[in-house]
Amino acid sequence: MSLLRVDQISPTDDSVVLNVSDIRIKDSLVPANQVTISSPDSRNLQDWISEHRSVKSYGAKGNGVDDDTSAFNLAITAAMSEGFALKIPSGTYYLSSALSISIPSGKNLAILGDAPATTILKWIGTSAGINITTAGVQEWQANSVHISGLMLQTNQYNTGTGISVDQEQQTGIPAGDVTLANLVLCGTVTNSTQWGTDILLKRTGGSTIRDITIFGKSEGFEGYGVLYQGTSDDVSAQHTIDNVRVFFKETALKANQYIQGLFFNAFNVFNCKYGISWDASSLTDGQTEAHITNSQFTATYPIAFKRIGFVTASNNMFIGFLNDTTTTGVMADFDTCYDVVFSSNNIYGGNSSRYIGVAIQGTSGASQQGAYYPSLITNNTFDSLLTGVSVASTASGVRIRNNVFTASVTTNVDDGASDTVKDNDLWITEVTKTFSIAAGYQTLTVSVPDGLFKTRPRIAEVIFLGDYLLYASYNRDNSTSRSLEFIIRKTDATNVPTGPYALAIKASS
Repeated sequence: MSLLRVDQISPTDDSVVLNVSDIRIKDSLVPANQVTISSPDSRNLQDWISEHRSVKSYGAKGNGVDDDTSAFNLAITAAMSEGFALKIPSGTYYLSSALSISIPSGKNLAILGDAPATTILKWIGTSAGINITTAGVQEWQANSVHISGLMLQTNQYNTGTGISVDQEQQTGIPAGDVTLANLVLCGTVTNSTQWGTDILLKRTGGSTIRDITIFGKSEGFEGYGVLYQGTSDDVSAQHTIDNVRVFFKETALKANQYIQGLFFNAFNVFNCKYGISWDASSLTDGQTEAHITNSQFTATYPIAFKRIGFVTASNNMFIGFLNDTTTTGVMADFDTCYDVVFSSNNIYGGNSSRYIGVAIQGTSGASQQGAYYPSLITNNTFDSLLTGVSVASTASGVRIRNNVFTASVTTNVDDGASDTVKDNDLWITEVTKTFSIAAGYQTLTVSVPDGLFKTRPRIAEVIFLGDYLLYASYNRDNSTSRSLEFIIRKTDATNVPTGPYALAIKASS
């Protein structure tokens, strides 16, 4: 048996490099976790190597009792000087002040926890969070940041930032990538404490945040979940948000004007006042874009975009969340956006019928190329709303096609423009219709909500919601854009009762 002595190697000494692949027994590699080190705690080699560059190597306890701030600062200083990834093993680490990290030119930062459920950073003072800045480097020397596997807790209410990455000192076009993954940010006391801003990305060249959960105070409606800030140099910055959940914040995600692109997948917002808010009103050339897919929003104002070049939203669920009795909310608000494609979404006003589903608006003096048109609203379902789609008089070229408006939508389309193209599906449930068809047929007239069709529907049908031995045909010649006429007949000579009959109407132009 071979004996490898490592008991004389200092944990912070770089002079010895141990290559695990060199340990062999009869030409077979031995896994590092099967190599036992002769030490007081009998650690295996894999654990020893991992802790060699962990905060525990610098005195952190992670026992939920001792203040580990000094040990973290020592570990951070060493990591920045020597360029290694900083490991935070499972444990609860009490921290009495914020961790401030200045990344030197040409260096990168990686902070790796085991998992949010087991690696917990708990701040116990008013100064809290991880604050990261770069050292004024050019874009070709840009820093990258990777943080994962942690839970960050604060004992304060609506103050401080959980993770802040500030590359404002960097000169030239920002190019440093930021990856935040597998994180939980919350308060130490459920429903009583929260971060003021959970994640702040300032002038970052690009970012990916994924598999993150953010908790605010229950129905506190204060603070930001994710906040993007930039300057006029940052119009090349693109950011990806994937599988992120935000609970009980005033704004789940806010971006200022100097961002080029936001790409959302599985962005789930629960009981927030604002879902996504992005105002780029100072830009004039339509170079910004936003794409949202497979997401769910339960918010007073789920998405609001102003002067964004290109916006797509598809396969999303929008649920109204009004916490008062007077507010009229807008589910999807597009103000002076160049090109909007809103498709295959479900829009539900919740328990309130004070919602507008989609609002297309803009100012006639917009100088952005193409301004707020063309926009396509198609294959969506609108339910329990004051208005399904609202088109401002200043908008132009809006196309509203193949949507379904349920009977609980008061006004399907409120069209203030002169050139809106409408071609939709309309469902109306009738429960009190009666027919007397002793003469063989009966005429049925159904009113169409104002503004749904520009001309009379090309196709319409009656669907009987029961076995009534009746059928209907559409009399298009006697129909208009506001009134549909059907001829009701018996399927055979059998007498049928006069009703009432439950039926649905479907019409399409």
